[in-house]
Amino acid sequence: MLVKQYGSRICSVSMNFSANAFREISFLRTDDWESPLDDFYKKFTDFTDHSLTAQTEGFVHSEVERELLLKLAENVRALEDQLTSEEVLLIDENYDLQSPKTKTIEKRILVNDEQKLYFYCSVYPPLRLVVFGAG
Repeated sequence: MLVKQYGSRICSVSMNFSANAFREISFLRTDDWESPLDDFYKKFTDFTDHSLTAQTEGFVHSEVERELLLKLAENVRALEDQLTSEEVLLIDENYDLQSPKTKTIEKRILVNDEQKLYFYCSVYPPLRLVVFGAG
């Protein structure tokens, strides 16, 4: 289960990754599960940190960015699929300066004597997640 802190509660969330949104990497609260913060940290004591990122490249910016977000979502799902029934995956939002965003570098390259734009997309800084287990 994917969870996130909202004030004094930890709530279940779903991914909301969209190349068309201002904040491409976001999460939506669901009503599936929630816990007071103190109870959460009493029950879940063991943890492991993970930093997830993804990279893509190609000629069409919107497709490259959409593929990047799909790869990142696959990485999150892969971590979620490894969880036991006694574990949750917490989105770590204690970012020093900024939250994860898509970053794009565009270059002009020569293809068949034509200049074309080529896009390199990545997630920076990495999306930080923490697996918490009941200890």
